Amino acid sequence: MAVPELLLATLDDLGKEELKEFKWRLRQGVEGFPQRIPMSQLEYAGREDTISKMVETYQPENAVKITLEILRKMNQNKLAETLNDKCKHHGACLRSCEGSGTSIPSGSGQSLHPKNAAEFVDRHRAELIQRVRKVMPIADDLLRRGMINYEMFANITTSKTNQGKMRELYKALQSGGTPLKTAFYRILLKNERLLVINLGKGEISSWRSGSGLTLP
Repeated sequence: MAVPELLLATLDDLGKEELKEFKWRLRQGVEGFPQRIPMSQLEYAGREDTISKMVETYQPENAVKITLEILRKMNQNKLAETLNDKCKHHGACLRSCEGSGTSIPSGSGQSLHPKNAAEFVDRHRAELIQRVRKVMPIADDLLRRGMINYEMFANITTSKTNQGKMRELYKALQSGGTPLKTAFYRILLKNERLLVINLGKGEISSWRSGSGLTLP
């Protein structure tokens, strides 16, 4: 399990007000880590974005240390102890992520069977429309791979909001069926990995060899 996934599982156990306090303490800074994340980047950030900013700013191992420190200041000692135990158990992932400079590990080789990937895209339509932020990089990738045409891409581009862009993208996904939805899922996993993990909660499994579709 990678560092962002460990941290996401931890923050998932915080309520709305507790998460608000966590972000407030994060903005105040932690002793030994002079660099701070700007308030503008945290004020409306959800759990996934908060973790991404922490890992990007402090590197994975330090993000864990900072999380532990803040949890203890919040008297969330049991949660801190659980995170600490998980980190010890998954020590190899901490070492592999250390110094990577990336907030979401890529090339993990994890994905879903094509049918399940398409079902994931359909099942989480409402959440993805509201929460996907990197719509244009995803659309660019689909266009580059020839999975959507220029008219579809133009419709996505001209929409003014991310939600509008995602609705246009879903129109394209519906016309492309399982192959396009599968390609979208895999590109989404690369660009919005924490969001996919949060929505999936155990749906991610190894891609079955020989049964999957490959991206062009």
